[in-house]
Amino acid sequence: METTRLSTKGQAVLPKNIRASRAWVPGAEFIVEETADGILLRPARRFPRTTLDEVAQIAQAVSDSPLQALPQSNSRRGRGLFALEGEAEDAGANGCGHPAGGDAAA
Repeated sequence: METTRLSTKGQAVLPKNIRASRAWVPGAEFIVEETADGILLRPARRFPRTTLDEVAQIAQAVSDSPLQALPQSNSRRGRGLFALEGEAEDAGANGCGHPAGGDAAA
């Protein structure tokens, strides 16, 4: 068991071996719970817990969606995430303005 001190700013340093064993990096967020024995730090989850049934329902809803497939990514050209309609054909075979397998000088 290791000990730590509370700083004047209310900060406590977690021992390095504990941070390393849990892969906690600077900026990691925690839920702090007060218990009868002291405090409990629990890593904060980015997404709420879900069940397999909930995921299956979402997947089914998405597959039933009338939306058509999104265009392919074209972020190399600085156009955001998706190419504009017809832009991929105008860009050359590899999508970056050069013929497939060619170089910039060709």
